[in-house]
Amino acid sequence: MNFILYSEKAATDCIKALTERLHQSETPTRPSLDGFVHKNGNFKIGLEQPVFRQLKRKTWIEGQIVKEGALTLIRGHVPEGAAPQRQKFVGAIIPIAGVLLILRGDLLLALLAMILIGYVLITLRGDYFNSDRLLMELEKHLKASPKPPKSAAGGSAKPTGAKKS
Repeated sequence: MNFILYSEKAATDCIKALTERLHQSETPTRPSLDGFVHKNGNFKIGLEQPVFRQLKRKTWIEGQIVKEGALTLIRGHVPEGAAPQRQKFVGAIIPIAGVLLILRGDLLLALLAMILIGYVLITLRGDYFNSDRLLMELEKHLKASPKPPKSAAGGSAKPTGAKKS
């Protein structure tokens, strides 16, 4: 899923905040993040969380922080996985395909399809939950939003802190 977030913070402040967040340790309410942030604004951040009991999935978000006018834009991509209903659909289709392959006489291919179901479901489920968590972390620490600020959208914003004489 491609995304664009808007922040009123300066690009250098966003880069600094993201770098500081990467160095923070894990707490019960704050997951540990891996990755890097370059001075030019490119970043790649990963989050690893349990999917099924002890099986974990690491999801990566890649993006760039750029300054455009008065706003800082955070553009990037994160794998979005699949909603729980689609996960159930995939979980049902792969065994059916395996049975059809057995009936056709491709036992080895059918076994491969059955093994594949575990990997596919872990990937789909992990990315579904981790992608939202990664986007929330970005929004919180960069004070960013998917909607542009009204001051930038309206075009006739008054300067703050100005006094009438």
